[in-house]
Amino acid sequence: MKSKIPQYVTVKHFDAFVSKLDKKLDVSVERLDQKIDGSVERLDQKIDDKFDKLGAYMVTHFYTKGEIDRKFFEFGQKMDRGFQKVDQQFKDQMHQIKILFESVKSDNIGILHDKNKSQDEKIEDHEKRITHLEKEF
Repeated sequence: MKSKIPQYVTVKHFDAFVSKLDKKLDVSVERLDQKIDGSVERLDQKIDDKFDKLGAYMVTHFYTKGEIDRKFFEFGQKMDRGFQKVDQQFKDQMHQIKILFESVKSDNIGILHDKNKSQDEKIEDHEKRITHLEKEF
């Protein structure tokens, strides 16, 4: 027997239709996500392979492993020396500030304020140098 097709669409029919569409959409989105994930994995692998190939080419044609390690070591040493120099200058100035505060009498606040302001400027200058060194290296 043929089932009767209702003349009017009820809320129940509409909800069932929307539910089916939601399921189809979820399945489609899941399949698309899987395809995208697979493509991303393949692309990542291709990039890694090309990077390894380029590194091997550079090692065999330009530098030996020892030369590459030495260059990175020298770069690290240069960076450390730069930071140590700035750090020592900062420590020296902090020592000068300590001596300044110990020598200035508390009744002369104006001079103390002016000297403190100049020391703040020096500290800011050192912070800028450190930031510049960090960007440079």
